[in-house]
Amino acid sequence: MPAPELVELCDEMGFMMMIEPFDEWDIAKCENGYHRYFNEWAEKDMVNMLHHYRNNPCVVMWVSVMKYLLNAVLSVINGQVLAGYLPP
Repeated sequence: MPAPELVELCDEMGFMMMIEPFDEWDIAKCENGYHRYFNEWAEKDMVNMLHHYRNNPCVVMWVSVMKYLLNAVLSVINGQVLAGYLPP
């Protein structure tokens, strides 16, 4: 997630930004990455991000939410089982 000061500055200056709470999911990009905590923290981190920045006019996109929805849509299109990917 971005620093709150950066989001506030973008609001003041009229910049648009997209926010991403984590840069990897459950597959490792590096040995010491977020994948180690993904199953336990991903949902909590995404909810916190959405609640924290939902009223900032500069935030025009939440990247991981889009990836999550795209994966779900592609899984339906491909006929794959969605267990564990769709929210309850």
